[in-house]
Amino acid sequence: MRDAAPALLLALCLALLSGCVGDGAASAGGSGERSETLLTLTPEGAGGLTDATPFDAEAIAAALPEGFVLEPGQIEIDSASTLPVLYAFYDGQIVLEVYPDAAGRVGRIDAASATVAGPRGVRPGAGFDDARGQDMACEPGRDELSGRAVCRPAGGGPIRYVFAHGVATAPDQLPDREALRQSILERLVWTAP
Repeated sequence: MRDAAPALLLALCLALLSGCVGDGAASAGGSGERSETLLTLTPEGAGGLTDATPFDAEAIAAALPEGFVLEPGQIEIDSASTLPVLYAFYDGQIVLEVYPDAAGRVGRIDAASATVAGPRGVRPGAGFDDARGQDMACEPGRDELSGRAVCRPAGGGPIRYVFAHGVATAPDQLPDREALRQSILERLVWTAP
């Protein structure tokens, strides 16, 4: 149970930071109020960010709409290695995390803000059913996504849906389907093809 606490805490913090409230229907394109859409995550990337964009603050800033502020950071992979990341903020809130690939280009984009719409208008903060998670193939998250369900739409593609389920499981197992149905879309993750 102790292993699930950090994942649950992270999911709650992300939900608060992204301004998500209610049952997720508004975030998923329901009839309620929606956050302003700053970017849309597509198979090509987010805004002007694509796999051709150099992982460089100037190039990334030029590919994003006006008003974004970038801050560099490091993610600890293990006790001996880190990964650079550029955090993209808008109006003081984090909208994207941008990671490099081995060639020094944009290799991964994480969107945990409800201001980013994914396929079919789904936004972080949506419930599993609202995001049509039941139609996806899910697997246990690994590394920094451990303790979450990482789901791929039936048609495949470079966008993954990361659901926070808050259930203690073995590292290579998902919770039962009913527990997944109670999970919340924590983030959308685009990985360069």
